[in-house]
Amino acid sequence: MALEQSQLLYLKLEKQRHEFVLEHGDEDFEVEPMFDVNQSLRQLNGYYDQLLSIMREPEAAEQRQAWDRFEQEVYASYGEPYLARAIIVGLFQLATGQGIPTRLLTEKLTLKLAQTLLPTAGAAERTVARNDTRRVVDATGLALLGYRDQHGELPGSIDTLVPTYLDAVPMDPYTDRELVYRVNDDGSALVYSVGENGQDDGGVDDYREGDITIRVGPPPGGGDQ
Repeated sequence: MALEQSQLLYLKLEKQRHEFVLEHGDEDFEVEPMFDVNQSLRQLNGYYDQLLSIMREPEAAEQRQAWDRFEQEVYASYGEPYLARAIIVGLFQLATGQGIPTRLLTEKLTLKLAQTLLPTAGAAERTVARNDTRRVVDATGLALLGYRDQHGELPGSIDTLVPTYLDAVPMDPYTDRELVYRVNDDGSALVYSVGENGQDDGGVDDYREGDITIRVGPPPGGGDQ
C-alpha cells in the first residue's frame, strides 16, 4: 500500500511539473525525466544475457544453482521495500530542490519489472528441464524393451544396456547420478528420475515436481504387459 501511494504521489508531482511548463511556456525550464528508457533497456538486456548464460550451462545441476542465485539476486536484493524507499527519497529530493534521482528510480523500477517477468522465465526453464528428463527416461524404457524382447527378461541393472542398446549409462539430469532402476516381483521394472524436488518418491510419477517415471512390463508369459 505504501509503495502504491508513493508511486501515485510521484506521478502526480511529475504531472504538475509538466503542466507548469505548458502553462508558463518557460523554455528555460527543463523537466528532468523520472525514468531513463535507455538505462532500463540496458539493465533488462543485462538480465537477458544472464538468463542465456544460465541456459547454456552444460550440467542441469549447475544450471539450477545458477538460476537460484540469479533469482535471489533480483528478489532478495531489490524487493518492494527498496523500491518504496527509492521513491520516498526521490520525493524528498524533489521537494528540497535537489532534482530527481533518475538513475536510482530507473534501476529500482526496472528491477520491479524484472521481478514480474521472472516467474514466466522460471516456468519455461523448469518445463524444458522436465521435457529433457522425460526424453532420457523414455529412451531408457525403449532400450529396456529391446533387451527384454531379445533376452526374455529384464536386466538386473541398466548398466547392462550399454553399449548394445544405449551408448552410455543414462543419467538423471536432476542429480547427475544414474536413473533409479528397480525390477519388481512380477517381472516388470520401473526406471525414473527423482524430478525437480530431488527426492526419491518411489517412482510415483508427478508432472509438477516429483518423479518422472516409465514402467516396462514383464516379458510375455511373465505377467501383465
